[in-house]
Amino acid sequence: MDKRPFLIRLKLALQGSWGELYNPDNPPPEIPLHEMFQKITELDDDFWGGVYAFSTDPMGRVISPEDKFILSRKAQDCGKAMAQKTAAEYETAKIRELVKRAGLTIEKTTGAEHGGTIHFAEFAEPDKIRIYESCLEKTPLGEEQLSRDAKDLLASTEEVLITHELFHYLEYQQRDTIFTRTYVHHLRPILFFHPTARLLCISEIAAMAFIKEYLKLPCSPYVFDLLLIYGFNKDKAYRLYNNIINLAGNVQAPVQKPIIDTISN
Repeated sequence: MDKRPFLIRLKLALQGSWGELYNPDNPPPEIPLHEMFQKITELDDDFWGGVYAFSTDPMGRVISPEDKFILSRKAQDCGKAMAQKTAAEYETAKIRELVKRAGLTIEKTTGAEHGGTIHFAEFAEPDKIRIYESCLEKTPLGEEQLSRDAKDLLASTEEVLITHELFHYLEYQQRDTIFTRTYVHHLRPILFFHPTARLLCISEIAAMAFIKEYLKLPCSPYVFDLLLIYGFNKDKAYRLYNNIINLAGNVQAPVQKPIIDTISN
């Protein structure tokens, strides 16, 4: 059963590839939420997909920056195309109506925190979307100085969660042909051994592109990583923000080149 949690796994984000930044004896500086929101909404889709998403993937360290950029673009195209096709097929912009027509059920449950990981929502095969109510209850809508744009975005949290899991349902329906399920990355050969890897993050990149296209969001849905975590644990949100800004500060413009054999699927 494919139960894919929404957005990120905090263990990977805070104790995995950024483990050196996680130090309980050295708390991060407190930053007002409205300042963090303004800064991260300035980051473009190529950063969120080609840099941030791969930083949360166990295989992200062995993929070149050029290949990350190409894969991110392909995953984004996949998600956007799926959103356009879905909107045309169901002829509705109302996500709950679409979910109902697709034969999916939505279940709300508690217990979003499991072993250091925060779950916001998940798709449970074959036809169930599970929403963790606590993440809706803890959205920081009442935070002072939040802009109207930020509050409008937070008000759409449940729609965003449902749309994210709707993509994973559609992805599951097309699991034998869709790029995010069939792509295998060929790593550098070791003597006669030709290792390959599946990249979990390309499914998430496509899901975020699906959300942005279908709901016509003004920024990347990846900003919900920080907005929703802030409602659970401000300290973790500050750390995540610092990690995002550090990643953005270290980005070098990728060298665009023809798509190579490893990304031909």
